[in-house]
Amino acid sequence: MKNPNLFFWNDWNKSDRYLYIFLLSLFGCCLIALAVSAYVGVNGVVDLNIYSRLDTTKSVIDQFNKNLLTFSVEADNYLVKEWFGASGLKVVPLYSYTLLFVCCFAVIIILSCITFLDTVPYMAGMFGILLFMANLSTELLDIFQAGSKYFLAGTIVSFAALSYYYQAFNKNISYVVRLLSFLILCVIAWFIIRRYSQVSDPFLYMSNYGIKGILLLSMLFFVVIAFDIIYALFYLLTMNKATPTRNLILHFPAVSLLYLLNFLFFYLDKKNVLDWDLLYINPFILFGIAAIVGIWAFRQKEISYKSILSFAPIGAFLYLGLAIICCSAIAYSFITANDAMVEMFEYGLIYSHFCIGLCFLIYAVVNFNNLFNSYTQIYKVVFEPKRISLYVVYLISGFGIAALLFQASAQPYHTAKAGYLNNIGDIYLHEKNYMLARQYYLNASVEDYENWRTNYSLATI
Repeated sequence: MKNPNLFFWNDWNKSDRYLYIFLLSLFGCCLIALAVSAYVGVNGVVDLNIYSRLDTTKSVIDQFNKNLLTFSVEADNYLVKEWFGASGLKVVPLYSYTLLFVCCFAVIIILSCITFLDTVPYMAGMFGILLFMANLSTELLDIFQAGSKYFLAGTIVSFAALSYYYQAFNKNISYVVRLLSFLILCVIAWFIIRRYSQVSDPFLYMSNYGIKGILLLSMLFFVVIAFDIIYALFYLLTMNKATPTRNLILHFPAVSLLYLLNFLFFYLDKKNVLDWDLLYINPFILFGIAAIVGIWAFRQKEISYKSILSFAPIGAFLYLGLAIICCSAIAYSFITANDAMVEMFEYGLIYSHFCIGLCFLIYAVVNFNNLFNSYTQIYKVVFEPKRISLYVVYLISGFGIAALLFQASAQPYHTAKAGYLNNIGDIYLHEKNYMLARQYYLNASVEDYENWRTNYSLATI
């Protein structure tokens, strides 16, 4: 018999259920793509070539004596020399196209969810969506005329008007119908770009310039799943309690601190503060686990956000939309060997998971320490605090993250900017506009002079 808590979508209507299964499959594909991209790494943009050279040399094959003299017979010998050499940097537009189309589809998933919200959260969500659209820099595509913003204005008005119609006047329209209508608008926009853009590769421009919005949504997803592994540990320690667990007040903090110390020691080792030669679990592996666990955990957290939206199915779609964007962005940073962007994601994971996870640990202990040795399944009430609100966890964590950024002299920001400038440089490298590409790579080296991608790009121009 299937576990109803595990296969919760079975109770939904058919269209929502099939859509959710499709999104789950897409999320799984993005996770697999992330793992493959991390394994491929630099080989995605640099070929390791084998070079050969044939050299000729003389050698003695025979000798004989004649009249007290020694004569030698020589012949040509051939030596084949082979060595490995790295190619110049390849810009593969397919990577950018895939990122753009997958993330735009996920943003449409999120937009469709936003239309179900009340006025204030709807306005906040639409503000974020419109910023994402503006960051695609469609004015650079020279649609209709050079530098024209008419296409951007028309796109914003079309999406905003349709979303407001659903939110304010026709609230009974199903989620799937809303999604399809937004996708139709996307197809129309795609056709206009293909037909009227005056640049050689408009979708490469949109993907690489628009990655700022993708990165911000990825950081939001890091915050959403920041304490989900700790909550899963809490669940495992307090589930099915026929008898009270002894010393749970010690077990839960101890196990959670081991998890948090992995992030702390990884960060200190990265900053060359420690040199203990410890074995760490890579933050991206923990991210993958947290993203999967978060599917279940986000449903458990519904009580904390139910005043804004319900989990089934809107919250579930919203979660997978963010997850797909985040996994795609990380996979893209690996497959393009943009180590500055990879490092930015590492910082984001470490800061969010350590600070928010530590605050959630304190939150759980302070609110429920009197229930730890009782018969209560505390995981069921962990989001119904008695002393400290869950929002305080995020507030204090925000101060902690700000303190870490200050301590690091905003290095994660400069690293992220270098990764972004690498992306822009790739556009002009692909167009063989080497002077402009070089300038963007030089600007990236100013932001983060140690990143490999920038220096290799400069070396191959």
